[in-house]
Amino acid sequence: MRKLGWETTLNYEGEPVKHYDRYQRLLDEMAAEKLNYLAILAMHEGYNYELSVGLAWPAEDPRIRPFRDTKCINADPDTEFLPRVIEEAHARGIEVDLNCSLHGGLFMDILPGAEMIDDKGGVHGIPCLSYEKFTELDTALVRDLIRRYGREIGNVCVDGYYGEGPTYFGPWHFNARSVERFRQQYDKDLASVPEEEQRRWKKQLVREHLSSINSAIARINPHLRRGQHCWEIEENGVTGHGPDVYLDAGIQFAVPGWHSLDPDELVARLDRYAAHMPSIVHISCRAKPPKNYHIPVVGPEEIAFTAEQMISYISSRPYPEDHIGVIYFNAENVPPENRKAVYASLRRIREECG
Repeated sequence: MRKLGWETTLNYEGEPVKHYDRYQRLLDEMAAEKLNYLAILAMHEGYNYELSVGLAWPAEDPRIRPFRDTKCINADPDTEFLPRVIEEAHARGIEVDLNCSLHGGLFMDILPGAEMIDDKGGVHGIPCLSYEKFTELDTALVRDLIRRYGREIGNVCVDGYYGEGPTYFGPWHFNARSVERFRQQYDKDLASVPEEEQRRWKKQLVREHLSSINSAIARINPHLRRGQHCWEIEENGVTGHGPDVYLDAGIQFAVPGWHSLDPDELVARLDRYAAHMPSIVHISCRAKPPKNYHIPVVGPEEIAFTAEQMISYISSRPYPEDHIGVIYFNAENVPPENRKAVYASLRRIREECG
């Protein structure tokens, strides 16, 4: 079946403190609409939402436990409710994937000197992937999450996981550690090699990072599907991401983001990833944007437009029914009129495309 549903969150946007009742209502709505897929963001890093930040589960690994979100009810083992959400979702025929935003901002205090430096000398508060300690921490974080919710124990095992990031954001974004590692490996100066070679180096670092995470997941439960949220369109882009990197890293599906509402961008991004792996398109339906980064504010008309574009794309490509899915973000931050439009749009996609 085609995956259609929501992405929601445990501690990002919406009310800072979220109780089980909110998710039960969402599951009831989804079941009434015959939706079959729920993604849950279990960790974010506070760039765009200052009220709550950190790991939204009772982390046990001592390396990452200090980064728990102490305001999040689910992060306290005495009030944890996510296993119940997973069980109730499965009882309604809804699959559940967990998602983490892995850009490294949480770890900057314990990774001194790891900041990315852009091509104009600007310092960015996220670590460069050349730091092996960053890879170790991200792997420990996801391993801890999957050990808690991804073991095959009864009906509380999630169906999959996908990550967002880490990524490079511009044409340079390396630092001294990147230069030194490149010199040690290739006996070349990273700043002097052609840009194409710099991009290959980015891909290598992203591939190593994602391979570490996905290998850890597979060792815990080889039956969990593994995915990656992605934004890149251009071949050989500057981010270090791409379907070739994902396949090498053991990733099985992509979650292409589409916030711009530009139909050409949707086609380009989906053509780039769906040709290689199943893809679930992530579409923002938020009427209130985050404070620190721009997304288009949308209403019911724009949401209806996204459905028509998805129907057009799916109908024009020879993929099997379950190859292209659609989720709307964020069920925690959407006014009633947009919520109604999302359900109408998902209903249209299901009726027209199966």
